[in-house]
Amino acid sequence: MIKKVEFVKANIPLEKTDPLQAWYNQWSSQLFVKIVNDENIIGWGEILATTANSRDIYIVLGQKISKAILNKDEEEVCEINDFLFKILETGKGAVSSGVISGIDIALWDLIGKKLGRPIYKILGYSGKDMPRYIALSRYENIYSLRKVLGLFIEKGFKIIKIHEHYTRAIDVMRELRNIYGYSIKIIVDLSSSIPSLEKAKELFNSISKYEPMWIEEPLRQSDNYKALKKLNEIVPIAGGENIFTINEFKRAMESEAYTYFQIDTTKIGGITEAIKRVNLAKVYNVSLSYHHRPDNGWIGISANYHVSVTAHDSFLIETPPDNPSKYFKIEGKIDTNYLQFKGLGLGIEPKEDIPKGEEDQDFVIYQEP
Repeated sequence: MIKKVEFVKANIPLEKTDPLQAWYNQWSSQLFVKIVNDENIIGWGEILATTANSRDIYIVLGQKISKAILNKDEEEVCEINDFLFKILETGKGAVSSGVISGIDIALWDLIGKKLGRPIYKILGYSGKDMPRYIALSRYENIYSLRKVLGLFIEKGFKIIKIHEHYTRAIDVMRELRNIYGYSIKIIVDLSSSIPSLEKAKELFNSISKYEPMWIEEPLRQSDNYKALKKLNEIVPIAGGENIFTINEFKRAMESEAYTYFQIDTTKIGGITEAIKRVNLAKVYNVSLSYHHRPDNGWIGISANYHVSVTAHDSFLIETPPDNPSKYFKIEGKIDTNYLQFKGLGLGIEPKEDIPKGEEDQDFVIYQEP
């Protein structure tokens, strides 16, 4: 029985690179959910608080709706998930889905610990190694990015995502391919920066020869599936992390807007909602990838892992390049190109001495370089 729901602000820093990441401060904050039941078992969840980079927005809503689930049976997690979406129906979107995500993940973690099993076992699957890729923050200039990318290539990482504005993406890819060749797979996240289909076509046609593994969220109008399909025929596109309803996710699949459909358990409604999308992907036979902003919030990454082993393909899980063992207790293994979580529930929880802080960083405004 659920007895307490807490929202915990953490400030786990990114591992600093030289040169320093442009978004270092903004991406060194997390929002965790801690749920305690009547047996004093604790479940942990995570919310990716992307709206205005303000955790307070999510906490205010979370504190209000969490009162409605006190004294409910945590094992009825799917029913609780449906209930929360129902009471937030008229305000659905990023904040409401994010709050539900954190609560849902924490409940699954609690259930796993209570029953003495990993979450993937409760879902009916076995654990296995899943491939990962690392995501980097944006850098002030091409030469800084080139230097940092080289350091991670030397460490053995094979698939790396970069965040770029569309106005310099071609120059960046040209430079990286000239220096490092084509053996490294590079993902380009454009953060919905291209203002029109015409500009996007021009970029896609020019960048295709540099063979990005995929381009993520290219258009400012991220739900223009007709336009995205046209671009997807030139270079593979990934998206879906900001689709907050299952019917909209289905519409995106039917429109063939993406080659890789992204799931982020910390944004879309947690593990319960993610499993629905995995099952839908099986019906449509599309490829999934598992998104997570690289801000060292490894609770959400573990939730993505438990969902990923239920899918029909073994595709990529996004992580930061950092080693989480400094700030988290982990059961499992994380190496350069694969990860696996074991143990009860999620198989991970924050250490008691994780850095905490009350102040949020200023919102990142995506300006042209």
